[in-house]
Amino acid sequence: MLLIGVALSAGGDGAAASQAARSGTLPTTTIIHPRPESGSDVRYGYYWRLLEAALQATEAEYGPFRLEQAPAVMNHQRSMEALVGGQIQVYLRVLLPPDYADRLALVPVPLDKGLSGYRVLLIHKDTQARLAGVRTLADLRAFTVGQGLGWADIDILANAQLRVVSGRNYEGLFDMLAGKRFDIFPRGINEVVAEYQRHRTAEPALAIDRSLLLAYPLARYFLVSQSPEGQRLRRRLELGLERLRADGRMEKMYTAFKKDILHGLDLRGRRLIRIANPAYEQPMYRLHEAGYWDTLEAETGR
Repeated sequence: MLLIGVALSAGGDGAAASQAARSGTLPTTTIIHPRPESGSDVRYGYYWRLLEAALQATEAEYGPFRLEQAPAVMNHQRSMEALVGGQIQVYLRVLLPPDYADRLALVPVPLDKGLSGYRVLLIHKDTQARLAGVRTLADLRAFTVGQGLGWADIDILANAQLRVVSGRNYEGLFDMLAGKRFDIFPRGINEVVAEYQRHRTAEPALAIDRSLLLAYPLARYFLVSQSPEGQRLRRRLELGLERLRADGRMEKMYTAFKKDILHGLDLRGRRLIRIANPAYEQPMYRLHEAGYWDTLEAETGR
């Protein structure tokens, strides 16, 4: 069972850290996170602001910090290896891959309350008429689905018997969609409007589907390494995030984030198709702890 008491104390690091803080000897911790995958990629600003707030909330126990971006752009696979190797100290993922479970650790706080799992389809405008007839998951299996290589969604969609087409490059996926290399590109409701606005001039055939809302359990979490430094950072981030939850700051940041990303996106009247995510049955994802998740009842009218 996960200990909620982390919000109130610093655990095993607390006594030594408090003494060091009183004597002014706590060093500055440098924390490097990945650089955006492209100059127009602004998907993760909220999460890095939350990271900074969690670190600020724990300075008394853990000392000052400095946040930096990695010097080079890295795809998912390179970022994971950089995290293992210590070139970066924190990464955002919706899943702890089983083949990294002995080298990386997940901070067990869903950062976006599951918004990442609500998906609206980015499509070629010619596909809209076909989607109007989709009512069930079985109907959706007639369409090919675009995804980035290594994305966690691939396993979820494949488990639902959907046909996935993978692309190596994030920006290249939009070109593939415009070229009808696949039919639909499920995007988080926290991503789709901004992505469409950034790409619609270069790819005027792109459109946001008006018919469907896909939903599967999915949230973003911080990942750290299993090194002693990584585990210290894991404890610090969990403590900081739980403090932000307890005093309402995280909810305030989340509410502003949700309001911003839903601007211009109407979820009412869409046909909801739910898809299972078996991986989230593991306790670390906290799927069955209601306070960590947003049902979007008000936004969807359900």
